[in-house]
Amino acid sequence: MAKTDYHQVLLGLRIECDGGSLGDGDIARIDSEEQFRFAYQYRPELVLLCEWIEKKKIRSYLEVGFYRGGLLSALHEIFQFEKLGGCDEGLVQKRKGLAVTIPQGAKICWAKSESPEYRRFRHAMGKFDLVFIDGDHSYGGVRQDYEREKKQPHRFLAFHDIKNVVQAP
Repeated sequence: MAKTDYHQVLLGLRIECDGGSLGDGDIARIDSEEQFRFAYQYRPELVLLCEWIEKKKIRSYLEVGFYRGGLLSALHEIFQFEKLGGCDEGLVQKRKGLAVTIPQGAKICWAKSESPEYRRFRHAMGKFDLVFIDGDHSYGGVRQDYEREKKQPHRFLAFHDIKNVVQAP
């Protein structure tokens, strides 16, 4: 069986990638361009994540903090998760008026991850194979998300923006 080339898959889906090297001007430019979806991830790390999702047979996915929904949408398009959820307070819509892409059938909680609304949502959603924490990027916020999610039913917890081990090309 041939190994899936996720670099090519992402290009085929018109998923542009970059990580923390973007400045505010770059993000504003990218946010204004609607011809492609953008996942704020380093491409080599995203390719490794896709390979890992395939290897571990991840069938359900929850993303805590999804900004405009680029990663949530891309991963669902590639893997067609049986259960898909997300939590975001929607600041990109409220403050910037930007569109958010949410895959059809995804269950979304439009609230802060530390809110009572999210706690009820998370309890109702039950077990996820993978919970991807990409919230407010502060130590305190990530720590709260971790402490809460480790008590919830899941197979794996993953984090974004904790340490870059693969440099962007």
